[in-house]
Amino acid sequence: MQDRNYILNFRVGLGDESGIYYEWQRNWGVDISTPKKLEAAIARGEQRYADEWAAGDEQQLQYVVKASETAGFGDYPALLNDHNAKVVAEAVRRIPGDLTILDIGAGPGNTTLAIYKALDNKDKQRVHFILFDPSAKALEKAKTHLNGEGVSYETYAESDLSIPGYVPAGSVDIATGVASIHHHPKIPFTTYAGVLKWKGIFTSADWHNSMWEHPNRVYGMLKRMGHTDEELADFIIRYPNALESTRPIRNIYEEIANKDIENFWLGYAQIRTEESVSEGKNSIWMLEGHVPPQIYVEAMEDTGLSTNDPELLDIMQSGLRKYRCYENPHRILLGSGLLYLIGGRKI
Repeated sequence: MQDRNYILNFRVGLGDESGIYYEWQRNWGVDISTPKKLEAAIARGEQRYADEWAAGDEQQLQYVVKASETAGFGDYPALLNDHNAKVVAEAVRRIPGDLTILDIGAGPGNTTLAIYKALDNKDKQRVHFILFDPSAKALEKAKTHLNGEGVSYETYAESDLSIPGYVPAGSVDIATGVASIHHHPKIPFTTYAGVLKWKGIFTSADWHNSMWEHPNRVYGMLKRMGHTDEELADFIIRYPNALESTRPIRNIYEEIANKDIENFWLGYAQIRTEESVSEGKNSIWMLEGHVPPQIYVEAMEDTGLSTNDPELLDIMQSGLRKYRCYENPHRILLGSGLLYLIGGRKI
């Protein structure tokens, strides 16, 4: 296996195929034909997650924000947090007594802080947060933010795969992940469901597209980004399937989402050049685990997280009243399927 940033003169670091959704990795030449080989592929993806994010600090997330803004989108991470916080705050209002909220991939604490600020004053006194993130540096920044607000919390500098070792089963009222769980090649929804109480709520506000489903799509994107014939030839050597065709796009929202994520990476390439961002601790890598929202829904349903529970839908619709939420998944952007909020309830 070559170094995962093997084409160092590309405008962005590619990473490698281990970060892609596990069922799509076969399109990239990964053999997942047996349980043992699949397990090994997933383990490589988890190591990729740690390699990319565990050493980073708050600046790493700021590059995501800047790339979003450079692409002309505005601060999409903040938009995801805003929608998510409104739904979580509505859920808190309906749950009596003291509550525990699990923040998955908490980073510098932006998600916890957004939720806390969205809570009614009386609810702030009865909520305790548990923050998991692989980056100890990011969590130190989270402590700075949260201490100034008087938030009740605890932190663990661990991957969310480690949650069962620290959080008792059936002890969490709400589990949430904002732009974080897609870093897993196979998202551990079973873990999230396991720590939730009966009728507990799970929310995900995340990036969704199908750009990474097949190397042919990425090859087209790299061509449009202006890479040389030599660089593109290197990509084909690495991923021969790049010259094969792939399935048609499902709908217009997926099509626009793929165009949007391409523009995001063009934005990142621009700031990487302007700010001389190296392939160091705060770099982000292109090949990632984004998938269409239906894949989340199917996986959640398989682990006992219902996405069509009537009370859950009422919570989402009430929390997002100003955004006219009519369905789950809730598409956040008017004309694009790039951002969705998806809820589940343990039943």
